[in-house]
Amino acid sequence: MSFDLTKAIMHLRSHAKTSKPYGQCAAYVKKALAAGGLPYISGVDGFGVGKAYEKYGYRRVNLKQNGKNFVGAAPGDICSIATNVRIGGKCQGYSKDGEIYPGHACMYDGKKWISDFVQGNCIPYSLGSVKWARVWRWKDTPGDFKVPDDDNSYGGGSSGESGSGSGESGGVTRYVYKEQYPVHSEYVTYSGNGGNIFEKAE
Repeated sequence: MSFDLTKAIMHLRSHAKTSKPYGQCAAYVKKALAAGGLPYISGVDGFGVGKAYEKYGYRRVNLKQNGKNFVGAAPGDICSIATNVRIGGKCQGYSKDGEIYPGHACMYDGKKWISDFVQGNCIPYSLGSVKWARVWRWKDTPGDFKVPDDDNSYGGGSSGESGSGSGESGGVTRYVYKEQYPVHSEYVTYSGNGGNIFEKAE
């Protein structure tokens, strides 16, 4: 099956929100993969994205975890994360694996991890909330593969599907979850919940 990593990454960049997540991490990663030529797999939550794409050519890789990031990540890598605390709702699929929370999915573009927003780290919430975090890589990723490095290619959409421009002039504003709010929900909105749960990344 033909797959264009560059197209997938550029799609993810251009559609990513620059302010905060919108509970659509899995959908955004899967749509990026579809833009590159792979099928869009419905009914798969964040924690199941990497595993679901094994049948199309993604392979699990064992990378050293350093805090909230992974050493040696390559462009196009997918990270799926399972959480050990309730974040609302039931899983859409892969319940046979024993996961009952949707978790999170993101893709690395060569310098940033992206889902439905541009993340500050691969794991965007408290490590104490993480059951496991695993990385998958496209089987034909060249060792020296790079995608054009341009902050202006990152989208700036709000809640819509498309985005253009950036969160700040000449670049992108990255946000992470404050430590006192360890996870995000695929099903919860953030207005009126007692305060802003995001802060700018370092």
